[in-house]
Amino acid sequence: MNYLKELNTFHEWLDTNPLPSGAIVLWYALMAINNKTNWQDEFTVANATLQAKTGLSRQQLHRARTDLINVGRIQYKKSNRVNQAGKYSIVSFDTRAEHKADTKEYTSRAQSGQELNTLVRHKQDVNETNYPPHNVRGENDTSNDTKTEREFEPTILEKYMQFRAQYFQKGGFQTSPTDQQAAKELYESGIPLDDALYWLEKRFETYTPKHSRDSINSLGYCVGFILDRYHEEQEKQSKVTQISQAQDKQSDQQQYNYGF
Repeated sequence: MNYLKELNTFHEWLDTNPLPSGAIVLWYALMAINNKTNWQDEFTVANATLQAKTGLSRQQLHRARTDLINVGRIQYKKSNRVNQAGKYSIVSFDTRAEHKADTKEYTSRAQSGQELNTLVRHKQDVNETNYPPHNVRGENDTSNDTKTEREFEPTILEKYMQFRAQYFQKGGFQTSPTDQQAAKELYESGIPLDDALYWLEKRFETYTPKHSRDSINSLGYCVGFILDRYHEEQEKQSKVTQISQAQDKQSDQQQYNYGF
């Protein structure tokens, strides 16, 4: 499944098939989860997890899920067991029969060993798209060297649109070339993906609308805030490191003077 293509097609589809904001937020969340499973046909996710990711109540989640099922964007299988999560399937916009046939044929050849090298390279590409759980401001420095532009930009755009729906209850919109350029600018800046996502959400959390129609209408508006906050944190960490090194050096010098 082509992540960015699915997002853009969804936004175009919303122009003629408007959905409540809750359903839009849920679709974004399910797409992000499905992406992390490497696009399995079916995947399991608990209601509590979806509520945490979307900010929806249990009743709102049920309504949003029903809306997506009714318009044919997802499929859902409720578990027969109590307290066990149900299974979701994303209904792709790419339903071309030849695409499915090509995928099946490729899988068959790969499993028979005729395309083993290709399969190995495919698995390596898939592994590279998995990023670790969010670590705020570089607890484990996450470099974009391990992330492709193909993953970074769609993830930023998807989160930007999710936050717009969540914080401003706005749906039926799509990314613009300006938004895509802003995502590219963030990628080229070298900021780790986890930090970019963290400060993007902070921009929405701290934004105070001046009136009822005021909102964040472009990703480009957020880029300056994201980069400013990220570099401020980097400078703070650098100063802390310098102070720590100076203290260690002073301590070593005192021990030398006293003959320890």
